[in-house]
Amino acid sequence: MNNEFTRQTEADTIFDGAIIAYEQKKYAKALILFNKLLSEYRENIDEWNLRQWLGMCYLEQENFDRAIENLSIAEREVDCKESGDCYFRIADDLGYAYQNVEDYSNAIVYYEKAEKFLHFHLSKEATTSRYLFFLRKGRTYLQLGKHELALTEFNRCKTLLETDEDATPLDWSTTNYEIAYTFHGSRDYLRAIEFLDKIDLNEIDESSLCNIHFIKGASLYHLSRYKESLESFVKAKKLVDDASMEISINEFLEDLNTKL
Repeated sequence: MNNEFTRQTEADTIFDGAIIAYEQKKYAKALILFNKLLSEYRENIDEWNLRQWLGMCYLEQENFDRAIENLSIAEREVDCKESGDCYFRIADDLGYAYQNVEDYSNAIVYYEKAEKFLHFHLSKEATTSRYLFFLRKGRTYLQLGKHELALTEFNRCKTLLETDEDATPLDWSTTNYEIAYTFHGSRDYLRAIEFLDKIDLNEIDESSLCNIHFIKGASLYHLSRYKESLESFVKAKKLVDDASMEISINEFLEDLNTKL
C-alpha cells in the first residue's frame, strides 16, 4: 500500500513538472516527462490524458503527424460524456492538425465532432476559443470549395466580434478578409470588394497585404473596372514574394494593358 502511495506521488510530481514545462513553452522537456509517465506510470495516470498532452506538445512543435497519432488515441479513449470539455479540445486539436497536413476532409470530421461539445465554451472568457474554432472551421470548408458553409462560419466569427468588447482591429480585419475571399471564390465580386474595403490595412502583415490587393484586383477585373484593377495589381506586385502569385499578377497586368 505504501509502495502504491509512493508511486502515485512520484507520478503526480512528474505530471506537475510536465505541465509547468508546457506552460513555459519548454515542449521538448514536457515531452520527455509525459513519455516517462506513459512508459513507467501508466497505471497512475489516464492514458488518454497523457496522449492529449503529448498531442498538444507536438502541435506546438508543428509536428502534426505525431500530434494526430497521439490525439487520435486520446479521442478514442476519452469518455466524451464524462469529459466533454476535454473531448472538445481533443477533437478541435485533431481538426487543426489535419488542417495543417491539408487533409481537409478529416479536419471537418473532427471539427463537427468538437462542435457537439461547444456548449462547454459559451462563457465570455471562452469567446476567443469560439472565434478561433469558427475561423479554422470556415477556412477548412473554404479549402473544400464549400463556400456557403465557409461563409456561415465566418459570419459566426463576425457575430462574436460584434458582442465582444475585447475584439481587436486585427480580429475584424482577419474576419473581413476571410469573408471577402469567400465571396471572391463564389464569384460574388461586388460583395468581395465590399468586405475588402472594410479591412484595416495597417493591421495586416505584408504577405497578406499582397493577397488582399490581388483579390481586389481580380474582383475589379471581373467587374470590368480595369483602371481600379490595375492600381490593385501594381500594389500587389510590389509586395509579392511567391513565384506562382507573381506569374498570375503579370498575366493580369499584360491583359489589362490591352484594355486600357
